[in-house]
Amino acid sequence: MRRAFPKHRCFAARSKPSRSAPARRPAGTAKALQHTLETYPRDDLFQIPEDALYETAIGVLALGDRHRLRLFTWRDPFDRFVSCLVYVPRESYSTELRLKFQRILVEALGGAHVDFDALLSGTQLARIHFMVRLAPSHPPGFDRKDLERRLAAAARRWDDDLRDALVESEGEARGLQLERRWGHAFPGSYRERVPARAAVHDIRKMAALSPDQPLQLALYWPLGGADGRLGLKVYRLGAPVVLSDSLPMLEHMGMRVLAEYNHRIDGAAESEAVYVHDFELEAHAAPEIDPETMARLFEDAFARVFRGEVESDDFNRLVLWPASPPTR
Repeated sequence: MRRAFPKHRCFAARSKPSRSAPARRPAGTAKALQHTLETYPRDDLFQIPEDALYETAIGVLALGDRHRLRLFTWRDPFDRFVSCLVYVPRESYSTELRLKFQRILVEALGGAHVDFDALLSGTQLARIHFMVRLAPSHPPGFDRKDLERRLAAAARRWDDDLRDALVESEGEARGLQLERRWGHAFPGSYRERVPARAAVHDIRKMAALSPDQPLQLALYWPLGGADGRLGLKVYRLGAPVVLSDSLPMLEHMGMRVLAEYNHRIDGAAESEAVYVHDFELEAHAAPEIDPETMARLFEDAFARVFRGEVESDDFNRLVLWPASPPTR
């Protein structure tokens, strides 16, 4: 038999006063609240205390379409289960993320078994309902805010970290502008290899590319790398760098190429795509050359060789030793 919707609970949630709620709510609030209650997990709706229902409903209402995670819980008075509603941006939801949430909730609440149900339609937020059945030896209580922070940390994506790093580094206006251009352009292979914060430097280099200046370079020393280990990133607009061309250039400059990682960064058109070549190198330079000077000399020399302004030959090894640029 189908259960009737408990309308008195809807009225209770709509009419109960709250010090934190404004006296008059905007138009559409009643409709949004009705949607929240009509889609509320039915078994919970018949069992949850009215105070807990009210706080959850008002919390969901305040959340709106904000792209943030929220956790609402209530505990069965007989300690049989804890009901958990997790709201998360819909584009972030996946089976993998749901399993992460499940493991965190089981560990924090002392669960023996978990049932779940996901609601993905209606708003920009996905709602996952977890019914955590408690084990006899479950902890006596839990900190909901701390649990919410743990879930939020598990839900963070590479894109979220990149946006925060860009805003922190470039300021909000410029950071968000760069995030809109580059945030979704990186392939999975790049995201797996490069931390989001390290991508900020790459974005600066790529943003400096233009048809008149289609090449950028960055010589760097990997953190924790062995003596003599370096990295070189080559950024090229519109076309990749052919390994059979770049390898002899690097070897003539005294570099031993250990590995290369290639990434195509999407653009609106093929001519706007950026190709990033990340070389792992081994070389031994003159000890009196400081890293900043060496990077400047090497980048300038490689760019001149690449453009055909300087011959690619063994004389270019002099860049690493007497600190003088190559000549024709």
